[in-house]
Amino acid sequence: MVLKAEGLADWRVEFTRAGAYCWRDRKLIQLLSGRSRVAFLHEVAHALHPEPEGEHKNHYHGGGWADVFGRLVDRYMIPRS
Repeated sequence: MVLKAEGLADWRVEFTRAGAYCWRDRKLIQLLSGRSRVAFLHEVAHALHPEPEGEHKNHYHGGGWADVFGRLVDRYMIPRS
């Protein structure tokens, strides 16, 4: 549901022991088995905002990524009454 709603319907999720990672070139989100929804949304945010940020373009958790992640958390984790 989340992937489709965010325009990532052709992406897939794979559970692994290797750790969580967003493989943009393979359209794959890897998660540790039993990981939380927050970890999943963290990787979805990387799929939606893959560009490195910062002065040296080497920071993947900058303001742009954080804005996307925050939007995902607001949309999918905060109960609406």
